[in-house]
Amino acid sequence: MRCAITVLVLLSALACRRAATPAPAPSSFDAAVGAVTWTLVELEGRHPPIGAGGKSATIEFATGETRAAGFTGCNRFTTGYTVAPGMLRFEGTAMTRMACPDGMELEQFYTKALEATERYEVSGDTLTFLGASGPLLKFKRGR
Repeated sequence: MRCAITVLVLLSALACRRAATPAPAPSSFDAAVGAVTWTLVELEGRHPPIGAGGKSATIEFATGETRAAGFTGCNRFTTGYTVAPGMLRFEGTAMTRMACPDGMELEQFYTKALEATERYEVSGDTLTFLGASGPLLKFKRGR
């Protein structure tokens, strides 16, 4: 009984201590792109094809995490990423595996462009992913 009370007291102290620790401030990347859906408006300088159901490809960045998810034109995806000032790399992409009569072309281009992304730029409501040869994907905020 005495051990159980000691454990409860220690757990309570730890819980209070964690609650008193302030949350880390969001990074500038989180502040610029997090908690919003970004809709693809340009793919390697061209208007992107339409995805399944007439939907556009999207990406959302989870605030406070290095994880993003979205719609590729046919399937949903989730991926990890590494970010530093101006640098952005995607890694470990997982995707549903549906076959769609529309959207497969968009999905192929979109996923290849994510893999080739090396850096990003944010300007107003526009988010651009760039690779070695220039702009790959351009998104608009909340469309």
